[in-house]
Amino acid sequence: MRNKLSVLVALSLALVVAGCKSEHEKAMSNMIDKVKEITAVMKGITDQASAKAAAPKLKTLGEELKALGEQAQKMKQPSPEEEKKLKEKYEKDLMAAMTDLQKETMRVMPFAAAEIGAAMQGIK
Repeated sequence: MRNKLSVLVALSLALVVAGCKSEHEKAMSNMIDKVKEITAVMKGITDQASAKAAAPKLKTLGEELKALGEQAQKMKQPSPEEEKKLKEKYEKDLMAAMTDLQKETMRVMPFAAAEIGAAMQGIK
């Protein structure tokens, strides 16, 4: 029984380790998720009043995205192999997320430029 438990624990640990994302993968995934969150909030903006209501949430999300970017900048550069893997795995999702955000930003700017601009001021 003890041997079966040891084998089960070892197998579970191996599966967990195999499923772990690298530090760079986590950073990319987190940044893409944050851009998607910002886009979701932007999609709820339909007029100046809803832009004002969304501004605090956008400011918080923008600060979180900025912090994620700063953390990523502090990381050691990925190896060429990992960089290639990251590009293959995340480039399409990142581009889609950024395109969606840009589309939503352009949609709301005519009536909510001041509110959105002020909320997203910290993002570069």
